[in-house]
Amino acid sequence: MTSNTNIGPHAIVVTSTKSVGVQILLIVLLGPLGLFYSTIKGALTMLFGVPVAFGMLGVLTGIAGTGSDRAAAGALIALSSEVLLLVLVWWIGSFVWGIVAVKSFNRRLIAQAHAGDKL
Repeated sequence: MTSNTNIGPHAIVVTSTKSVGVQILLIVLLGPLGLFYSTIKGALTMLFGVPVAFGMLGVLTGIAGTGSDRAAAGALIALSSEVLLLVLVWWIGSFVWGIVAVKSFNRRLIAQAHAGDKL
């Protein structure tokens, strides 16, 4: 009878997978703020980096209208449609990032569980 004295205490960590449905619901309700469920880095990027990039894009493309009132009204309509389009892209980007982050988290978690089974 042999005894293995190298075996120490084992820690069992239980972590549940994240739900794609919950992620979608959070983004529908909270927008990019809902990304905190799946990825902190992604949420911070979408909350702070994307609006700054959109602002710089607006400055670079010269959306500030000058001239008569009619030209200013046209520039305002163009600006509001551009802003609406950018917000839509921002929101859809949050959906994509959140779903990919949840699936990546779940895949890593399952891979770690299978690696632990081999020990």
